[in-house]
Amino acid sequence: MSKEKLQEINKLSADYDVPVLIHVAEFPNEETRIKDPTKAASPVEYLDEIGVLDERVVIAHGIHLSEHDQVLLKEADAGISYNPMANAKGATGVAPAWDMY
Repeated sequence: MSKEKLQEINKLSADYDVPVLIHVAEFPNEETRIKDPTKAASPVEYLDEIGVLDERVVIAHGIHLSEHDQVLLKEADAGISYNPMANAKGATGVAPAWDMY
């Protein structure tokens, strides 16, 4: 998704005071799929860099989060929705849930 679309979604979320669920860090290679590459090394850093990582964002999965990603999520007061059964079925990994608690 483009930077502009993500920013538009973020604005609508703020205007209507509703959360935004976005699948992030489900797969280890997501940084290679960012359509508008910047200096960001991860999808979480990218969301932060373009100004859309905030308290209305809920990250789905969050399996492949670096320690820095976890700090950014905490600072933004963003949420995480982790589904261990889905991730076990897909063999995509285990989220660092205890580290984020």
